[in-house]
Amino acid sequence: EIADFKTLFEDAPGLYLILLPNLVIDAVSNEYLAATLTKRAKIMGKHLFEVFPDNPDDLLANGVSNLRASLNTVLKTKAAHSMPLQKYDVRRADGSFEERFWSPLNKPVINAKGEVVYIIHSVVDVTQRIRNEAALLQSTNEIKELYNNAPCGYFSVDANIALNNINQ
Repeated sequence: EIADFKTLFEDAPGLYLILLPNLVIDAVSNEYLAATLTKRAKIMGKHLFEVFPDNPDDLLANGVSNLRASLNTVLKTKAAHSMPLQKYDVRRADGSFEERFWSPLNKPVINAKGEVVYIIHSVVDVTQRIRNEAALLQSTNEIKELYNNAPCGYFSVDANIALNNINQ
């Protein structure tokens, strides 16, 4: 029966990591492995921040400290903690890092004695959304720049105001 639950968990849709209270990785979903470019055999039984360090090339990287604070909050309050959007790069097989953005939630699993026995760390990968928003902002800024620096005279007309003036 336990093997069946393990298989169900690993194949469940979503990005999930199960942590022990000492932040050692106890289980991981297949989708989490794919999203974080990791292999189950390489991360199981290891400390979370050994497997997922901050990107050393990003001087502003604060994913480890933010996640550590959230997990400590969960352990202290025994309540779920939703984190704001996080930039937390993932390490590729060659050791370089890939920029990633996540929407994380950390939820405790409490036993009958009221103790935290596991923490479910779930994330939604929002990297593509962030990239799309950045591209849209860049396009908007480029259009504004062209509009504001056009080499000829022009003026803008609000179609609703113009129609109202014509009809009066």
